[in-house]
Amino acid sequence: MANGCTWDSLDAHLLRVLHVLLTEGSVSRAARRLNLSQPAVSTALKRLRDITGDPLLVRSRGGMTPTERGAELLEPIRIVLEQIERIAEGPTGFDPASTRRSFNVATPDYLNAMLLGEVVTDVHKLAPKAQIAFHSMTQNSDYPRALESGELDLVIGNWPNPPDHLRTAPLFEDRMVVMMRTGHPLATGQLSMSDWLGADHVVPTPYSVGQRGVVDVFLARERMRRNVVAHVP
Repeated sequence: MANGCTWDSLDAHLLRVLHVLLTEGSVSRAARRLNLSQPAVSTALKRLRDITGDPLLVRSRGGMTPTERGAELLEPIRIVLEQIERIAEGPTGFDPASTRRSFNVATPDYLNAMLLGEVVTDVHKLAPKAQIAFHSMTQNSDYPRALESGELDLVIGNWPNPPDHLRTAPLFEDRMVVMMRTGHPLATGQLSMSDWLGADHVVPTPYSVGQRGVVDVFLARERMRRNVVAHVP
């Protein structure tokens, strides 16, 4: 490049000048369209030639004609300018009534039956063109990463200590109960903590690696341990 100029010297103003020059084929017409003086446009064209190492436009009978390199740059510059304008405009806002997005939601299997109908009905009222894809939560999935990357839009889970960098909100409260077979020795009378800890427990498998359920978190905090004999999904 001449005069030590590099592509880093390009800015939105120079790109716009070049785009107008390439489309108008005239310094004077480009100056009027850009509301600049002809010397200012000519100076910008000289800088663009230094940066690209190409004349970009050459004189012809009808004014100025783009060089081969100049013609190649026309479409990329148009795209870049559109993107810059989009950035400058800022967010356009989300309109649920017109969106056609597919929302990816991960939930434990036991929640699907309870929530599926209500969620789909409520979303369809607000966003009739949208779709919802429910995904089962498994131990092999990295939910914080999936949320950060946009692979998932929402995770419904029961995490005692969710990651601090994710936005969370309570969805509903659930009541935990002890289930046992009919005729179990502990099925009658008041169930004490020592009896409960000493009984054989069947517990659900955690749906996220490294996570523990609220019961196990509580027991660990109280330095208690229950007698787990089986894990089930």
